[in-house]
Amino acid sequence: MKVISSYLGGLYAKGQKTGLCVLCKVGRVEAIGEQVVENTNGPDQRLNLRIQIFLEDWIGTDEQSATIRWCQCSSCGFAYYLPRPTPEMVSRKYQRLSSSPLKQPPFPGRIKYSSEPWHKLKHYDVYTERAKELFQLLSPWVSTRTRIMDFGGAQGAILEYFVRAGFDCHVVDYGCRKPLPGIYYRGPDLQGVAEEYDLAICNHVLEHVADPIGELLSVRKALSENGIIFVEVPLELWNKQHPRPPEPVTHINWFSVPSLRYCLKAAGFDVLDVHYSSFRTYSAKRGLAVRAIARKSKAPGRNEADLSPDISELLLLKEIQRGKVGALMENFVSLPPDWATRAQSGEKGDE
Repeated sequence: MKVISSYLGGLYAKGQKTGLCVLCKVGRVEAIGEQVVENTNGPDQRLNLRIQIFLEDWIGTDEQSATIRWCQCSSCGFAYYLPRPTPEMVSRKYQRLSSSPLKQPPFPGRIKYSSEPWHKLKHYDVYTERAKELFQLLSPWVSTRTRIMDFGGAQGAILEYFVRAGFDCHVVDYGCRKPLPGIYYRGPDLQGVAEEYDLAICNHVLEHVADPIGELLSVRKALSENGIIFVEVPLELWNKQHPRPPEPVTHINWFSVPSLRYCLKAAGFDVLDVHYSSFRTYSAKRGLAVRAIARKSKAPGRNEADLSPDISELLLLKEIQRGKVGALMENFVSLPPDWATRAQSGEKGDE
């Protein structure tokens, strides 16, 4: 078995603090364990391919296993593993997972909403539940003139109720070869897109990318003045001391409220509300999540004063990590009913 990055050898004794957080660059990271990633060539071909990508493309080894080291920031709560994948590695992953890279398409004409293709979606009921909830949450922020971009939204299924209501909806995603009726496919990335959208949705995307702040900066550039962004990421920091996923190339970031807030502020957003919530997984179970709404500010920048989260947030995260999910789940609801009113009036509900 190959232990990745020889300089890590012997460094990560459990509980030892070492180095600075790769996200906030201020907090000290604490080692929280290690994990052997092994290619067992089991019956799940999807899993096998992702482990092959990790070993062959990311690590560059012809061996069948490797060890990754888990750590978590003591300041912002961000968790990740080392060695840290680069944006180039993630790009290679997507190229290998897709049959061929997508190119920027010609701008399409308007397509009317048709319910039939939506019903054929796998997990359609879950998509519909999520789409309806999102529409209700974000309705206070939109008007008939609002242009909406779903960044990383595949075919655009989360936008269903916005499309039904006649909104101008676009999707940006590397793998979208045929958007659903009523949605424009803008392209695989945001290259050349500037100040064109009033609302950006980033739904379960940041956990997949090597540079969360960089991706948010790209989204910020695509937003009009005072544009709004909605972000949701899964909360997967419970039961065990580190996430221990079956393969390490799908999710590479593990967020909490403090770390998601930091990402948004560092990318030039004024955070209006961020908190723990819940969502419906594709297996119809309830999963925990971190949700945020933020407004494009005048200029991006880091502020070390933002790196001191409320102590209650860190205590809550520790309770989650101890596995007390059942008791907490009932309190994990959608954004509070008055959150939009508070945010629009300038009252920050997260601090």
